[in-house]
Amino acid sequence: MLATATAAVIAVGAVGIGGSEAAAAPARAGLCARYGSVVVQHRYVVQANHWGDATAQCLATTDGGFAITRSDADRPTAGPPAGYPSIYYGWHYGAGSPGTALPVRADSPMFPTIRTSVAMRYPDAGIWNASYDIWFDPTPRRAGANTGLEVMVWVNRRGPIQPAGAKVGTVRLLGVEWDVWHGKGVLTYLRHSPTATTTFAVTTFFADAVRRGYAETSWYLTSIQAGFEPWVGGTGLAVTAFTVTTTIRATTATTAPKPSTSIKQSATIEPAAANSRPPKPAPAPRPPRHQPRGRPLETARESGQKHACPEGRRHGHGSKGYRPNPRHHGNPRHHGNPRHDHGRPLRTRGESSGESSGESRGEHRHA
Repeated sequence: MLATATAAVIAVGAVGIGGSEAAAAPARAGLCARYGSVVVQHRYVVQANHWGDATAQCLATTDGGFAITRSDADRPTAGPPAGYPSIYYGWHYGAGSPGTALPVRADSPMFPTIRTSVAMRYPDAGIWNASYDIWFDPTPRRAGANTGLEVMVWVNRRGPIQPAGAKVGTVRLLGVEWDVWHGKGVLTYLRHSPTATTTFAVTTFFADAVRRGYAETSWYLTSIQAGFEPWVGGTGLAVTAFTVTTTIRATTATTAPKPSTSIKQSATIEPAAANSRPPKPAPAPRPPRHQPRGRPLETARESGQKHACPEGRRHGHGSKGYRPNPRHHGNPRHHGNPRHDHGRPLRTRGESSGESSGESRGEHRHA
């Protein structure tokens, strides 16, 4: 896996895409492994991505991108190409470009500000296309195959080749006409007038895909790639300049699906504020163990009410609250006896004979 970062800016500011500037950039050692890759400009990745056949292919990296120095591709034009040698920003099967802020959700404030530019050089031989490959997924995917939509933007082609699927319409974008083709998992925009340079906001094509029902704004942009699909030959194809830019700084790269609602418009994404929760209320103080959780302790004499004794052990109330004893409180003979009236002091034998009430064995009191 290549380097990643949690705080990133995609390359603020434009970079020149003139072919003459990039042509002067020195080529470096060849990249000939089928799935080899190397970092350029400290933030993009050049990949061989020679997945379609086993013929020889070599790339030379430059400060602006790469050039195909050898391509022996020889594929039938009715089938898939030999590969997709390219330069990318974002993620490709678990390999992330250094400092990438992708994945980015399509309804986030950052997404409309993401722009890309490319400059290319074409030979007068071979059968190939020059194209963007922009990937979207329902999840913030970094590894494995994307399951959302592959948006291809063909800016040039040579030979009898056409996009996958069938033509579903025509649209005018960026001031030019495009044929729109749809196949399984891929939507391709084929430019009517070929060009060697282009600049656009990623949302330009994605918004059209959403309008056609092929994508959803809750999906994530995972990768922006520019390169070539060679069927026959391809030596001399080159990306001389490539940029991905934004005007919003991301404090944290996206790692999980966002809520279903759009993020509020803000130049800074604040994860702490988005994940804040109201504090839990403090628990109520627990009363002492010897005191029931109901009304305060008081005797029948203090309350002036009948049957107010909370813990009359002799009456079977227990220590956990009022539980009447049917042998006592349910006996009408007992409650009808004025001697057992809780509303006034009881006279005992000791009181009637002159003894003090505190020393009488027959005293009726609460424990």
